[in-house]
Amino acid sequence: MQTACSPADGEVFPLPLLPPPTAPASSSARSRNRFTKKLRLWKYAIGLIHFLNFLHVGTSRHTKKLYAAALVDEPNQAQKAVWRHLLQISKTGLRVRREVPPTGGQPAVAALVKSAKVDAMGYATVSKTHAQVPMDASRIVEPSDERVVDMLQALPQDERQFYAREENVVELLGKSNVIQQELEQQYAFVGGSLEEYLKYFHRQDIPTNMWEWKRFRDVKAVAGFSVVPKKDGSSQRKLLMCCSFNYLLCDPRNRSSLGMQGAGALTRIHVTAGDKLELAACDQSNAFTRVAVPSWMVPYLAAPPVTAASVWGLLPGHLKATISEFDLVSPCYKRLPMGCSHSVHILMMINLQVIGRSLRANAVVETGQHDIPPEEQPNRLLEDLGCDHSFGGCNDDEWWFRFQVGVGQRFESGYSVQEWWDAIRAARSSSDRTIVVMNFSGGERRDGDVQEHVEKLAAEANIKVLMITVDLGCDSRWDVAQPETFHELMRMLEGYVDIIVGGPPCSTVSRARHRRGGEGLNLPRPLRFRSCPWGRAGLTTAESGRLREANRLWLHFMMACEKVSARGGCHLFEHPEDPGVEPFPSIWITPEMIQLELRTKARRVTFDQCACGAPVKKGTTVSGTLDGIGEFERFQCPGVGPEHFHAGHATGLDERGSFRSRRLQAYPPAMCELLARCIVKSAQRMVTEGSGPTGYLLPAGVQAVPTAWSFSHSQMHSAGVDILNEQVVHGRRTLLSSTQAGVYLHVDDTLTFSTESCSLSAADMMHTVANSMEEIGFVVPERVLPNEVVKVIGYAWSPSTSTFSLPPRKRVLLQRALRALAVQRRVEVAVLRAVIGLWSFGAQLRRDLYAVPFVIYNFIDKFDGLTVRLWPSVRQELIHMATAVDFMYALPRKSFNTYNPVFIASSCFIFRVQMDCGFAGSVERRWASEQTFKTYLDVVPTVKRTLPISFLLEFSGRAMGEGVLDFDGFEIPDVPTLQGLPQA
Repeated sequence: MQTACSPADGEVFPLPLLPPPTAPASSSARSRNRFTKKLRLWKYAIGLIHFLNFLHVGTSRHTKKLYAAALVDEPNQAQKAVWRHLLQISKTGLRVRREVPPTGGQPAVAALVKSAKVDAMGYATVSKTHAQVPMDASRIVEPSDERVVDMLQALPQDERQFYAREENVVELLGKSNVIQQELEQQYAFVGGSLEEYLKYFHRQDIPTNMWEWKRFRDVKAVAGFSVVPKKDGSSQRKLLMCCSFNYLLCDPRNRSSLGMQGAGALTRIHVTAGDKLELAACDQSNAFTRVAVPSWMVPYLAAPPVTAASVWGLLPGHLKATISEFDLVSPCYKRLPMGCSHSVHILMMINLQVIGRSLRANAVVETGQHDIPPEEQPNRLLEDLGCDHSFGGCNDDEWWFRFQVGVGQRFESGYSVQEWWDAIRAARSSSDRTIVVMNFSGGERRDGDVQEHVEKLAAEANIKVLMITVDLGCDSRWDVAQPETFHELMRMLEGYVDIIVGGPPCSTVSRARHRRGGEGLNLPRPLRFRSCPWGRAGLTTAESGRLREANRLWLHFMMACEKVSARGGCHLFEHPEDPGVEPFPSIWITPEMIQLELRTKARRVTFDQCACGAPVKKGTTVSGTLDGIGEFERFQCPGVGPEHFHAGHATGLDERGSFRSRRLQAYPPAMCELLARCIVKSAQRMVTEGSGPTGYLLPAGVQAVPTAWSFSHSQMHSAGVDILNEQVVHGRRTLLSSTQAGVYLHVDDTLTFSTESCSLSAADMMHTVANSMEEIGFVVPERVLPNEVVKVIGYAWSPSTSTFSLPPRKRVLLQRALRALAVQRRVEVAVLRAVIGLWSFGAQLRRDLYAVPFVIYNFIDKFDGLTVRLWPSVRQELIHMATAVDFMYALPRKSFNTYNPVFIASSCFIFRVQMDCGFAGSVERRWASEQTFKTYLDVVPTVKRTLPISFLLEFSGRAMGEGVLDFDGFEIPDVPTLQGLPQA
């Protein structure tokens, strides 16, 4: 595959070596000094070239052959452009290296890894014991006031309902009291002296609403009490090690879709061409300590007990009356401890709601839906033909003609797809639960339809319901047969819709197709038979088009039904009953429908619509998981008689020339009312139990849906805001522009992103969010404006170049540590693992770099916890990983084209390496030894160009300044701008 260069420019790789700088003719000290700097820069760039060439061939085992190939007489234009880019990287690397004081390799390892130290032999080792920081009660930092954030009031409504009840959070089934006691014996200790422990509780500045004293026999779990030093080195942070409580808690991972990927979120940002990124940040102070937990949680957060006599003056009067001075009492924490497994999830959900609500309110320019509804633009051609806007009730040739012409611009559903997205997101983010219902193929809105009955019954039951009735014949925007619309629908069903009902078009299984005659008129031919329910052979173009459309709608609605029911929701699928004899087809005999019913445990009921008020019998079958679906069985035809009769035929043409079957498409009144009662009955159960896709109780194995606070620019909002946490979960990217901004939340750190042209500035958003957090009880003293941001979530930020990178000191120490480990004869694997972990933190800025290490992972897994001789292949990877640190940076790209072949190649590289090199699975185990891996290197398919090109994409799409380096006799001509790509 060709790379970013055009064929006229030639191949980019192997990249030729830079010519060395020319020695100066003058012998002056200034000339020699300049030549030394040039030579140092040249050597640095040569190292980067060797690294990229290594990536090009996928191995370093053929260095001589590769070196010979890199010796060319005249590089092409693209290669010179790459040279210029590498010289710029080298310049930056040398500058950063000068800023960090020199250290040896092993001290660099010890400086990076907190638990490492240099032994007497000069090697870095990891300490096997934890260095406990002595507790100093006077240095423990606590809030100076009694302001708190009520946890239940601040959480979103579904999380509030979940955490309000102890039985939802604490899982005692399958838990052992013996294991709980063992955990408390091991971890429920005081990390300091008893004197300092008691001194802490006697401090006068401790808020009175932070601790509650209880008898030791009344507490339900005991946590350890310890401290760790804060960043300033003098003050201390209190830690409650809630190991016993965590053992009793349910797993929080199923409830969390927080998208907290750090650099993985930052690299999803794109900026429109010609615009510049702005970044502001704010940080909460003592965020966890500010959150007041519900009363049921307090007995689970008990610190180690003390005798009542030692704290008698601190005990409340009602407790003193029930104990003696020799009894044990425990201080129970009333705030959110950092050591609780649910704490990060709780704080993130509180902060995400504050951010979403404040930014939505700040961006609103008007309320309600569009003041002027979209103007209907009927299709004049269809009007001239005297046709309505329904695909049913017409022959196949007429349907095919309408399909090609279009049904016109009818907007009768009330919402477009995007407007419905906004509505259900707002419903999920509201303070009270709203049951969301979607009715498909519901026809035109009319008096007494299903939606009218649902809204009336829900109001009587005091239940909030948001419902939409969609039909392609009434609204051209809801063609669920189209991939784009169906994709949006499936996204909606991932936790935003509780109930879905509908009946896909049934004209292709109509019994009328199997009749001939009638008033001398040939009815449409059968498109299916019982032996081939998905379609017969020998169809015309029009018939095939109608069949494919119907099949697509059938399958799409089946998938939608299963999607909703799998998350605890309800569905109903309506279609004509199965005739049960040849040649009549039916959807109810297809394996797809039968398996759907088995997987969702659906119930199938057959009834007659004439008993509901229809003019003819019309046997109908409904299948689904709606509550009360069995009540449809009472609608059975009693037979024609004086009190029950059928009005005419259901086939042929009426007096107006239309097919009589069209009048049967609308549900009769009694059927609409009963269906509405089933919907409301299911909604009542969901609200009472807290179940359903939008409820707080999740079915087993179902992952929680992410929050829904992102919104786009519209008539309601002056500018949209993307919550990057949500975009990460959905696997989407964010394009910042004049009408779109972004926010990323990392526990208690909030980053706001904008562009210079956006109406929502990063600074204004940051202050809006910080003020809203303080309104509910948090304290946000640290607010950093765009021109003051230096470091965010562990990465350095350069406003001038809009680049995220590793902090300079960590970058240099990491390179020194990797090279120091590479020259050791023997290595402690625990130290190696720690350094590789830090390298992985930086590689998140460029995920392509994860393709570099491979043997080292096998080495660590095989010799974990040992000190062993270093494999030569591991040594080579360590050297290349050290060079790769220079590429650990990310800058927001301009908008991109996902169909660019280079983007596809770069995106697929990691997958190909996983398949070929085996990051996991049997392939990895196969090459687990040094010797077999050498053989593997010779047989693995060569992967060319993709990864190196992805490294070089930074200079694409932007001008490269001249004069990067003034080598004598070395001039780099102008090169055309290369088409850039975002990071894969």
